[in-house]
Amino acid sequence: MKFQEKFSKKTILMIYIIITILVMAVIPVSNYINIDLLIAVIFGIALYGLFLIKPYFFLKYFFIVYYSVFMLVGVYICNNTNIHLSEIATYANYNGSFSIAVLYNMILIFSLVFFDTYISKKNKSFLPEKRFLRYKKFKNVIYCIFFLIGLVMFFSVIKYPSFKMMLDRFNYTYAPNWALKLKRLYLFASPLLLIEFINEKINVKKIIKYVLCVLPYFLFGIWCGEKFGLFFDFIALLLSPIAVYLLKGKLEILEHVDLTFDADKAKLVNKKIKRIVIFFAILSFILLVPFYILRDMNAKEAIFNRISQQGQLWWKTYEIEKDSSMHLNEIGDEMKPIKDAISGKDIPVSEGINYNYGIYKIMKITTPYNGVKNKLLTNSRYSAQGIEIAYYYMKDIGIVLHSIIRALCEAFIINLFIKYVLSFRFVEVIITARLINIVHAIFTQGDLYKLFSIETLGSIFILIIIGLWYLKKRKENNYKLLNSNFIN
Repeated sequence: MKFQEKFSKKTILMIYIIITILVMAVIPVSNYINIDLLIAVIFGIALYGLFLIKPYFFLKYFFIVYYSVFMLVGVYICNNTNIHLSEIATYANYNGSFSIAVLYNMILIFSLVFFDTYISKKNKSFLPEKRFLRYKKFKNVIYCIFFLIGLVMFFSVIKYPSFKMMLDRFNYTYAPNWALKLKRLYLFASPLLLIEFINEKINVKKIIKYVLCVLPYFLFGIWCGEKFGLFFDFIALLLSPIAVYLLKGKLEILEHVDLTFDADKAKLVNKKIKRIVIFFAILSFILLVPFYILRDMNAKEAIFNRISQQGQLWWKTYEIEKDSSMHLNEIGDEMKPIKDAISGKDIPVSEGINYNYGIYKIMKITTPYNGVKNKLLTNSRYSAQGIEIAYYYMKDIGIVLHSIIRALCEAFIINLFIKYVLSFRFVEVIITARLINIVHAIFTQGDLYKLFSIETLGSIFILIIIGLWYLKKRKENNYKLLNSNFIN
């Protein structure tokens, strides 16, 4: 008998909660005794149990789960090796930071499961037959447009491959401004290409067609020195709606359908979803390799160092702050960039040295001044997970609040995005895809000011206006239908 047949979903979720409480209980011990391996095994068991009963969750929230694992591996490396962390100019050592990182991610993932259960019921897709037929008719035109845009972008930089000049995307100056703007717009509009797969049988021919269509865009990213983020964001936006569509089986025309699914139908596709999760997890890891190979670097060593960077800021923040009190009196530092955003000021990353909020505050706390200055002058900054900022201001309370609020926001925006994709409402798809990107930046890099920027507020306003228009149209259609039935 299979594991998932022996234990009910409620039982496994209860085990997950118990494991979370267990991790909380052993945190004080981890400050004095290295029990990281035990905690890693416990977390692995909890994640595997969740994977058995909710494999779709790992597709729908691929970004969150992948980065959680990525971050924890990085923290584990920092906590259990003496690797030199060049960005923060120090050698790693054990300091007990891993157990709290595990707790944060367990609360985050469990909260996501909880909020997703309720929010997915509230979001209902609706696909009018006329809209469905129109987009199906023009799907080949849409594919051609995406291919040509990617090709034009690629040809704009084809003479200047970043790997020949040993540059990354932060130092690459050969891409025209219009191409850089198109790069992000292309990413946010990319879910339009799912038309090829929705309500049609997926086969090798369609997959090859899709790959060839987006290939110029990926080549553009490689030529510009993109290491990982751009490609990963593309995959994450693709997988969220596919997760729900696979469970639905097909789209219902002219029906308001929520984003939940029938349990019996889910059993039929769970095996397929598990394979897809494993495939894309491996693919996402492989995406790191070309950057180093093309630059004649030791890929194994470089990737090991890169993964450690995902955990270095939390590792160092915890080491510095674990015996300190809260810094509630400094929360005012987060207000200045919010005021700048409201006034419409665009803050270049290189000016971050003059700011004392979010990721910049953590960089200054954990890194020598010259290291921070040199990093920011390259128009880049360190990778953060959000836990660092929450812990700095409010310690353990901050970690719990940050993980729960983040889960709520992620569940809300991703379900909204999926609703628009399955409804073929592509203006809203582009807007919500961008908002997903902003939400990630807010909760990982501490860019709270982005929530109050003209772009974000304008995007939310547009979504509300379009939503009200659809609601009005729906009421008018219902009224006409009611009158028609009454006359008949």
